[in-house]
Amino acid sequence: MMDLLYQVAPQVRQLLNERENAEIYGQDERKRAVDKQLAELGYKD
Repeated sequence: MMDLLYQVAPQVRQLLNERENAEIYGQDERKRAVDKQLAELGYKD
């Protein structure tokens, strides 16, 4: 996450938390949506 602009870092952290919860609860559709948002922000796993 160091390569991300500091402006989007909080949003990325929130999305990563949301993705983790979606994975725990088996919400595959939400996981895909979060992955798409992360990619649009430039986040690489």
